[in-house]
Amino acid sequence: MRIIDEHGVFSSNSKETPLDKINNVSFSQSLLGRIFNYGHVQIQSAAESGSTVHEMIERPKLLKDTITQYQELYK
Repeated sequence: MRIIDEHGVFSSNSKETPLDKINNVSFSQSLLGRIFNYGHVQIQSAAESGSTVHEMIERPKLLKDTITQYQELYK
């Protein structure tokens, strides 16, 4: 059980964060983000990758709550 972040069009980049290594998940939204329901999600982990910020995410609170829920199920 892990979070996988893959991005890139011409080149491929991938980063994995195991659920048991995640320390904190937070999100932020600007005024426009609240109106159009998008924002940034930051995942802080104890893994060597440290912190990951996912920008311009649709429904960031739902993503944060889903990660937290799966962390509890994993335990």
